[in-house]
Amino acid sequence: MVLATIDSLRRIERGDITPAQHWQLSALKPLNPNVLFEAAGVLHQITGCDLQVAREFLEHLPGKLRLDMYEHQAFALWKRLSRMKMLPVRLERWQANSDKLQESDCGSI
Repeated sequence: MVLATIDSLRRIERGDITPAQHWQLSALKPLNPNVLFEAAGVLHQITGCDLQVAREFLEHLPGKLRLDMYEHQAFALWKRLSRMKMLPVRLERWQANSDKLQESDCGSI
């Protein structure tokens, strides 16, 4: 089953696909380092970033990682990472042109 509006389906037929938005994931050192393995898997699974990149990012915390994701991916990432109470992270929308950050609609984690 597919839930979409007629306009959305017409845009897909024409090839007018909305580009992904820019996001920045900020993370601090985890309270429990055992969560890093699971967090790397979640990051890889939801964002599609290389698993090695996800692991390197998480091994060198605190840090920031810029990602291109659609809104539903950002929400899924926020939802999954928010369950990991031992890894303090924040997800923000990032404006590529202005290098400014905006609070995400998903909030901070």
